[in-house]
Amino acid sequence: MSAFDQAAHAAEQNTRQAQDAAQESWSQMQPGFADAGDNFREFHLRIIDMLRSHAEASFDLAEKLITAKSPEQLVSAWKGFAEKQANTISKHSGELAGMAQHAVKDSVQGTRRGG
Repeated sequence: MSAFDQAAHAAEQNTRQAQDAAQESWSQMQPGFADAGDNFREFHLRIIDMLRSHAEASFDLAEKLITAKSPEQLVSAWKGFAEKQANTISKHSGELAGMAQHAVKDSVQGTRRGG
């Protein structure tokens, strides 16, 4: 066998090994991509729910302001809205932070499983 044939054979073997390694890496990464997609979808659906709750609270406030019969009722409506929104935003921030931490943890574990 000539040196050229030997080099071609070695190159062919290296190419096959690289393809096999790439396929193995891809197979190991796929579950991580699926988890990331699930986490991404879950995160955005939760954000939509949160936005919906904030919009509903704003409409409730508008209704209370329109139907208020005294300045005290206006102030009370605004105060109640502000307090409720502050609590809700704090709760939502914590929930989103927890979801983000969970997603990062899943991603790291997926990398470790794959590596």
